[in-house]
Amino acid sequence: WVECDLNMADGESILRHIIYSNRYISDRFWVRPEIFWSPDTFGHPETTPSILASAGIKYYYFMRCGKGMPLFRWKSRDGNEVIAFNSVYNNTIRPETIMPLFIDYYHRYNLPDFLFVYGVGDHGGGPAEADIRRKKKMEEKPAFPALKFSTTHRYFRALEKHRNKLPVVSDELNTIFEGCYTTHSDIKKANREGESLLLSMETLSAIKQMKDGEIPEEAIEKLWQKVLFNQFHDIIDGSAIHSSYEYSDKLAEEVREKGKLLIKEMMEKLVSHKGTGEVTVFNPLGWKRKSIIEGNCIVDIPGYGYKTFNMKDTDKTSVEVINTEKNYEYENEFYKAVIESTKGLIKKLYDKRNSCDVLSPFLSIPEDPSSWWAEKSGNLLSVFWEEPHPMSAWIIGNVYRIDNLLKADYIKKENDAFKTTLYIKRVYRNSEVLQKIILYNDLPFIDFENEINWNEEGNNKEGVPMLRVNFHTALKNPETYFEVPFGVIKRDTPGKEYPALRWAGQKEGKYWVVLMNKEKYGYHIYGNNLAMTLLRNPYEPDALPDKGKHYISYRLFFGKTDPLEITKLAMEYNIPPLIISGKSEPEEFYPFTIRGEVLPTCFKKAMDRNSYILRFVEVKGKRESVKVEFVRKPEKVYIANSVEKREKQVKLKGKELKLNLSPFQILTLDIQF
Repeated sequence: WVECDLNMADGESILRHIIYSNRYISDRFWVRPEIFWSPDTFGHPETTPSILASAGIKYYYFMRCGKGMPLFRWKSRDGNEVIAFNSVYNNTIRPETIMPLFIDYYHRYNLPDFLFVYGVGDHGGGPAEADIRRKKKMEEKPAFPALKFSTTHRYFRALEKHRNKLPVVSDELNTIFEGCYTTHSDIKKANREGESLLLSMETLSAIKQMKDGEIPEEAIEKLWQKVLFNQFHDIIDGSAIHSSYEYSDKLAEEVREKGKLLIKEMMEKLVSHKGTGEVTVFNPLGWKRKSIIEGNCIVDIPGYGYKTFNMKDTDKTSVEVINTEKNYEYENEFYKAVIESTKGLIKKLYDKRNSCDVLSPFLSIPEDPSSWWAEKSGNLLSVFWEEPHPMSAWIIGNVYRIDNLLKADYIKKENDAFKTTLYIKRVYRNSEVLQKIILYNDLPFIDFENEINWNEEGNNKEGVPMLRVNFHTALKNPETYFEVPFGVIKRDTPGKEYPALRWAGQKEGKYWVVLMNKEKYGYHIYGNNLAMTLLRNPYEPDALPDKGKHYISYRLFFGKTDPLEITKLAMEYNIPPLIISGKSEPEEFYPFTIRGEVLPTCFKKAMDRNSYILRFVEVKGKRESVKVEFVRKPEKVYIANSVEKREKQVKLKGKELKLNLSPFQILTLDIQF
């Protein structure tokens, strides 16, 4: 829909870009595009060929983050691939610009056809008269190759017969401009909220259509287009001018207001009796989940469905937490935590289920027992100051000073039957951080909620201030993993900022320590320090991108698990259940149950026909079987591609559908009831 950032858009968002732009181009120009055009995109996840191939896209054009070769087959781990061409945009037709590139290309590949992209403007633009004149003059020279005005489609199609001659790249094409994963936190928060809201709305509308057949399909598409517009790479990357964000903020607010109103209207249609002391809870995700509702109740909700609960009969809590007032020690059935009583840092976190330390255990200094290595603790907030440098929104510069926020201005505690909450205030120069650490009695993770009034200004004298949170894990030789669109990737992390969607973490053997987030994308992981960048205030092209009030949440999760379960938990953290007062009839409804080690990523009404789209992704790298058990037998089920084109019909056995997924496969079903 726009030239989006591919590292910060969810996999479902990338597919909406393809679906909506395909329809637009088909309606207006009567062609079906086969090329994904990314001339200025700041990096390309490893799963991109898989996503594109699943949507019928065969070719890829890009400029940044190449592998030092102009042409190759880019292959994902599921075996799908696209032919990728890497060139410079903004070029001009001249002998000195064309011939060196052509000679290098010819010696590499010995192919007769070469692609040269030119034009006036930031993204290729239109032809200039001077280019056309020079092209005609060069045609008169017999030493030059034949020059032909053509199209990228013709070039790529001509390559097909030479496909097997091309080198294969099986890797991500990342990264550049690492500062862009944090700069302008407001637009990144709006993006995550918008994606979560619309995925919830699509699922709710599909369930509603099953009941009464009326859904706001056109309104949902218009809201998606606003979210997709704000994923334009210079907008979501924080590298646009200030007035751009005034416009984008209005789009984001429209999505929030209109989206919440549409959800409220659809939820009201689910309940038949109000004022009964009961609530109906809808789960937008495709698996049964435990959810916190009403602030202090844990309930089980079916996947892609809803259930009514009587709040009087719902258990508020089941286990009493053990508090030691003096030492700020907390214990539940999952872990023991020691919080330093004057600093609010986690001195010790012990996993009871696995009998191991989660974080590096603190070490007192023998000569001064009151001192300890606080810089190796958990939940340490640090301000990194970068030297003044050009392109400050894009580039993380040299760090000349690190200020650790060791002092807490106050710490107070509240207990209820469900959780213990620590309230911590920290002041740094002109800024203030109000933090809540939430330790649940019945849940195996710790939540951190931050209200930050950030007034540190970047400038060409002091440089750029950047706020990070740090957790030093107890893992000795950890591997580092990041969630990417429709997948999880292992990366070497030599002290560099890397992008992730909802989580990043480290593992040793089968043991994981993971930091989930609700609105962030930049992680800085080095050695056993798991850090996430919270705020960054460069000074160009927008002078004050992150100055002001921010609400930032993250969750620390740990234990023996796997990437699938972590991704599900991170999705639960970002996509809450939808709740409305009243009783539904029937009291519980869901169209099917999914069994198998796969990730459901969406359930929605199909575009332009009366059927439903259900999508799975295999993220563990194994062959997996999945079984869909329908409550009501569908009339027909089809395998479709990711842009909802039916490919083949599949047979059901009674009300059951059994499927096999290959490693890392994206599989889309079209279900007709």
